[in-house]
Amino acid sequence: MKSARLAEALLVVLVVGGCSPRSSTALQGYLEGEFVYVASPLGGTLTQLAVTRGAEVSAGQVLFELEREAEAAAVLEAEQRLAQAQARLANLRKGRRPSELAAIEPQLERARANLRLAEIDLERRDQLSQGQVISAAELDLARSRRDADQAQVAALTAELETARLGAREDEIRAGEADVEAQRAVLARARWALAQKTRHAPAAGRVEDTLYRVGETVGAGQPVVSLLPPENVKVRFFVPEPRRASVQPGQTVTVAMDGAPASLRAAVRRSLEDLGLAGRRRQLAGQLSGGWKQRLALAACLIHQPRLLLLDEPTARVDPKARRDFWEELHRLAAVGLTVLITTHYMDEAERCHRLAYIAYGNLLTRGTVSEVVRKAGLTTWEVTGPGLWALAEQLRPLPGVEQVVAFGTTLHVSGRDAGRLRAAVGPWLEGPQHWRLVESGLEDVFIGLMGEL
Repeated sequence: MKSARLAEALLVVLVVGGCSPRSSTALQGYLEGEFVYVASPLGGTLTQLAVTRGAEVSAGQVLFELEREAEAAAVLEAEQRLAQAQARLANLRKGRRPSELAAIEPQLERARANLRLAEIDLERRDQLSQGQVISAAELDLARSRRDADQAQVAALTAELETARLGAREDEIRAGEADVEAQRAVLARARWALAQKTRHAPAAGRVEDTLYRVGETVGAGQPVVSLLPPENVKVRFFVPEPRRASVQPGQTVTVAMDGAPASLRAAVRRSLEDLGLAGRRRQLAGQLSGGWKQRLALAACLIHQPRLLLLDEPTARVDPKARRDFWEELHRLAAVGLTVLITTHYMDEAERCHRLAYIAYGNLLTRGTVSEVVRKAGLTTWEVTGPGLWALAEQLRPLPGVEQVVAFGTTLHVSGRDAGRLRAAVGPWLEGPQHWRLVESGLEDVFIGLMGEL
């Protein structure tokens, strides 16, 4: 599903306060529509087109369907393979069948009986040997028979115990992994099957159908274009001297070339959303840096984007304005807006849901804050006390010490090999400074990554 914007070629005249189109208060602009192009990520022959041009559809309504026999067969195959894997795992967790156990138990009883007989025979021959009635060779033969019967009993006992157990742990783990793999294959097959039937993501009018039944549709190629009513906007331009004459919620009249009558509309973008209502009569050039950034953010949000790109938006802004700005960004993110921000402030980076470090066009690392810190693998000692600058100069050349960075009245001494780092700083641990292990922060990680370039 893709979105595209189309600006109508019509000239739109907006008259503030409902004056006639010929009034000096008329402003020019245009209609803008953001079409939603509905496509399947998989290709195939179009077998059903459930809508026509100009039709009104509701959210969730079926729009079209592509051939799905191969995907349905893949789902069936995946279901059967999962059932096989589950059956194999269940079998591995069981012992042998009762009939197999029953075959071993009589063998064990027979071996025990032979052992008892061999022990009796050995005892009798031992007494005869003491009276020199039999030779030593006959006694040795009786002893070897007894030993052989003992070994047979031990072997059958172990075999029976093993038969009552399931498979080895590594075989069971392999079976469990196979089951999970087959579940993933089934989930992927079901997803592919679901992609062959596409539904309306929102209510709206079918603007166009781009394929006919029987035609082959490529993967990702739109089949239907929709125009939801909320995606139709009137955009007009207000000169700076007249900016204060347009207020949030104010009713306006829209007249279009070729239209039989004027339309009523309202200025919907509320300055209150960004706390700018109290400054609506103030020129933008007179605003402070923080308020200018808010105004720029408000301008970016006029067309209700889904993605917002901000390049160091809080540079040269005071701390309170920075905090307020970030609170507003989190509010926007909570309602579904994706915000991509560049910043050189690590405390701002910690506010983000996901991070990416880029230097000289290279992606160094990415992930959540905890993932980025964990992947860096840094061990960090925090040092406080006297003589930190001299201490830093002594520590920097040591093996195992990768970075020594001053943070206010503390030093952060970091390295990736915790053992080598501990050995390097060991002679100073009992000195006048106070040492303690701390969790590495984004600043430590950033400095470490930059040092690798």
